[in-house]
Amino acid sequence: MKAGNSSKAALALGVSILLCLVPGSVPADVGGGKGYPATPWRMAGPRNVQEIEKAKAVAAQYQTLSMSPDTASGDGSDVLRLRRVSLRVEQPRADDGVGYALVGKSASGETVTLSFSEIESFVVTSRKAATLILSVTVWPDISPQQLLDRQPTYQQLSAGYRRTVALEVSTRSADGRPLVFAEKGEFGATLPLEKLAAGTPGNFYEEHPHMTHPLRFWWAIPSVSNDPEYPYRMIPAASRGEAPPAPVVVKLADR
Repeated sequence: MKAGNSSKAALALGVSILLCLVPGSVPADVGGGKGYPATPWRMAGPRNVQEIEKAKAVAAQYQTLSMSPDTASGDGSDVLRLRRVSLRVEQPRADDGVGYALVGKSASGETVTLSFSEIESFVVTSRKAATLILSVTVWPDISPQQLLDRQPTYQQLSAGYRRTVALEVSTRSADGRPLVFAEKGEFGATLPLEKLAAGTPGNFYEEHPHMTHPLRFWWAIPSVSNDPEYPYRMIPAASRGEAPPAPVVVKLADR
């Protein structure tokens, strides 16, 4: 898996549309306090489909994967959270890239690529010698064009726009090295795919809704993030007794 310049370009352009604290937006009452919607979009929202496509590509690099590789206890104490997770080879070389998608074969033998930014969860349904069979829940199952045209609320998006895909993925790369889910950072945790037993769940939306990065939510256009039921919030520092940071806007011309 090679990381091309396209992902870096998408990240740079995606950051250009990020406004972590939206000036003029009204904080909503959530969880006993106030919070601003966690979203990469300005108040006016995306201007075109291309902006949403770029934001979706960036979002794949900011997902948090929660996994329970040992499901025996069943009490949640063994949950492993991999922040800014990627899929790469174990002990990578300098020229090895990283991936932000599950790539495998469908039941009909077709190659399927599912970006981390469009996966809600998955479960290992069975194992073979060098592959895993996953049942993947795709959400939100909506294209950038549909998102722009339909302008759904969060409740509408949450109530539907799901599908399940059976995917057979390899546990090793083409040269035989083990593949791992890896947290970003030199000392980030890793989890080899070949260690996952049948029944192991993985979830991209299990993190606390106030502890998530706004770049994750490419789909949180204003019609979604302004919904009172939208759960992903950024708690202002002032509500924690701290001085609020000045909002920062990165413009296209600043790149």
